[in-house]
Amino acid sequence: MSQSARTALPAYVLAGGQGRRFGADKLRYPLDGVPLVKQIATRLALCCSRVVLVAGADDAFADLGLLTIADSGQQLGPLDGLAAALADLRPSEDRLLLAAGDLWGIEPVWVERLCAATGPADVWIFAGDNWQPLFGVYQRAVLPLVQEQLAAGRYSIKQLLARLDVRAVAAPPGWERVININYPDELPAD
Repeated sequence: MSQSARTALPAYVLAGGQGRRFGADKLRYPLDGVPLVKQIATRLALCCSRVVLVAGADDAFADLGLLTIADSGQQLGPLDGLAAALADLRPSEDRLLLAAGDLWGIEPVWVERLCAATGPADVWIFAGDNWQPLFGVYQRAVLPLVQEQLAAGRYSIKQLLARLDVRAVAAPPGWERVININYPDELPAD
């Protein structure tokens, strides 16, 4: 993808999980010798204006050379990461791509597909058998609702989506091959 094909949309990669189900820090697990999270960030850098990781500490991935901001550090899940990402948007940015750090198989062209979605909405996500709310475009305007839900102790992103105007975008060819890696046996074969 050429530089001119980049979207002005920044990507924020959720990287704050503890990897309990995986049994280790899955985002640092080397696939073909490169940590999973670095591979995802590199792919998104091909099509987004910038890539920022969201983790429990702002230096969590400094050793990998990846720009990282801190969420609240309270292990509140993806909703906490979304709040940090939305709050980090630059004044000229009104939306962002949110991506889970453990999604394997993401294609940069899919970001363009989400960005091309039209119509008023708060969130745009792919619809299909493999529906994934942690790969979507979120409007800055949802930040107050995210903060309200966190303050109320409701950490479910699905509960948030039930309160928002969500537009389903037709899943692209190949979307069914995306893997949400939670356990070692879900790693792609070398």
